[in-house]
Amino acid sequence: MNKLNKKSELIKQAKLNGRPCIKYLKTIQIIPRRKLHESGYKMMYIIGLDENYKPYMISDCTDSITFTDYYTKQSFHGIQMDIDEDGIISLWSRSNLFRTLDYNCSTVQFDVLQKEDEMND
Repeated sequence: MNKLNKKSELIKQAKLNGRPCIKYLKTIQIIPRRKLHESGYKMMYIIGLDENYKPYMISDCTDSITFTDYYTKQSFHGIQMDIDEDGIISLWSRSNLFRTLDYNCSTVQFDVLQKEDEMND
């Protein structure tokens, strides 16, 4: 199955399964759309996979993702994600910086620092 068919099938299955009420998800998959949001950023399909890898359509029209702490309901380090019209994915924050010391691995780890903490490094 080619990549386009794989994406199309995943989107189709997720739409059929609908939106979960409250569901614990094992994986979050993000598929950029061609359509632009009124903000000028690309919309995304957000698909959640449960513990059995059953896909659910979380959103098909969002242009930004925010992560929140489960207990405090506060934005997790103020980190957001969006995709511009050229398909460039950005993780960003107004109040934090990202730092990494390891550039040559298959997995890259980022530290999230408050902008004030960066001054003390």
